[in-house]
Amino acid sequence: MEASVARGLTEFVGRRSEMDSFMAAFERAKRGEAQIVDIVGEAGVGKSRLVYEFERTLGEEVTFLTGACAHYGRNVNFLPVIDVVRSAFGIHEGMTQEEVENLIDRRQRTGLLQ
Repeated sequence: MEASVARGLTEFVGRRSEMDSFMAAFERAKRGEAQIVDIVGEAGVGKSRLVYEFERTLGEEVTFLTGACAHYGRNVNFLPVIDVVRSAFGIHEGMTQEEVENLIDRRQRTGLLQ
């Protein structure tokens, strides 16, 4: 998706119902109702673009956390959740358990996520 954005995107059309569903879930979340949006589809149907446009719509109003699945990760339980946590806390491969614990502790105390 990043490469597509760098090249320039075509006009975003034909996804009003999906965007309305996202906004409805967002409004419920703002009222304190937990929400999860699951996007499923074949490769190339525009899942990443849909999420990109929704994030752009929200702007700086919210912290936007995403996780992704890969076909090779089907057998890894909670892979998208693991991806979200790693991204939110800035955890990367090669960090020791102590480094990860310190990072999470520091972020929890300061309330700062990436």
